[in-house]
Amino acid sequence: MSSKIDKLNVNNFHAWKQKIQHLLALKDLSEFIEEDCPEDEESASIWSKRDKKAQAIIGLTLSDDLLENVREVETTKAMWKTICDVFERHTLLNKLSARRKFYTATKEEGESTLQFANRIRQLASTLKSMNVHIDESEMAMAMLNGLPDVYDPLISALDAVSGQDENLKFDYVKSRVMQEEQRIEIRTGQATAKAEAAALISAKNERPKCAHCGKLGHPEDRCWKKHPHLNPHKKRNNTAFVANNIVCLVAKHDSYADQVAKNPDIKWIIDSGCSNHMTHDKSSFSAYSLVNKREYVELGNGNKARIVGKGTVEVTIDVNGQKNLCKLTQAMHVPDLNYSLISVPTLDRKH
Repeated sequence: MSSKIDKLNVNNFHAWKQKIQHLLALKDLSEFIEEDCPEDEESASIWSKRDKKAQAIIGLTLSDDLLENVREVETTKAMWKTICDVFERHTLLNKLSARRKFYTATKEEGESTLQFANRIRQLASTLKSMNVHIDESEMAMAMLNGLPDVYDPLISALDAVSGQDENLKFDYVKSRVMQEEQRIEIRTGQATAKAEAAALISAKNERPKCAHCGKLGHPEDRCWKKHPHLNPHKKRNNTAFVANNIVCLVAKHDSYADQVAKNPDIKWIIDSGCSNHMTHDKSSFSAYSLVNKREYVELGNGNKARIVGKGTVEVTIDVNGQKNLCKLTQAMHVPDLNYSLISVPTLDRKH
């Protein structure tokens, strides 16, 4: 099994450290960052060979400058301590700098709320490594504090229902902020469409005159009388593209339930507005675990449905005649749904 780990730098130490520990554990070499060479000569020879492998794994992820820092060390333990001392010096200045970054973090332009939430979690991990206590509510408040003004209505709503600070959980706040981000994007799109429509109305005097029908507002090549198929109001049959039980709805007027009722072979629906993969069919899961706490998914009509489990679903998709096995991880089991949904935003996040 090959594992690619980004080179260590000043910004990714804690993520690098965790990945190296996982990789050493995978190679059954994790004990070498803590143990010294045994005194027994025969055991020491075997130990030394495996220790060199552990050093190689760490060394290959270091830049040339950092390699100079560990050039003289003889064991993995010494290498590990040297690197940690460089990046984890728990001085007052380091702690102040880490606290300042955590409490003044702001969502950057073009940065998604998920990326911002991950950055907050990373900064909290840095403080925790310095023995600075950071709890869930502090992480949640740091995230809310770094949001732009457009999220103020959400913050007011959370303030009304959260009560005590200890009830403000980071994952809950992250979920609500991501939902608000989707709503803001929808509202922005609607505002843009209205602005474009207003611009068209204001340019009425400049509208072209059709040479075919004599009406203002369109050229001859866009005339509905001459080209009836261009009329967006012309009645069309509701259709859907289906490939190997995967459906992407084209019609906007039929509900999902209606589509499934009309097409019994449809098993899954691709949904661009769904935040997570979800299905009502427990038998679809290849790996499954129950959700202990009460979690709900918000439906398009404002109702909520209980999430009783999560897991992995394997779906075969036909792409240009080739069968491809697609694993939908962290899919939700929602028995109250009448259909199964594949989330386009989730697919997009996973590229």
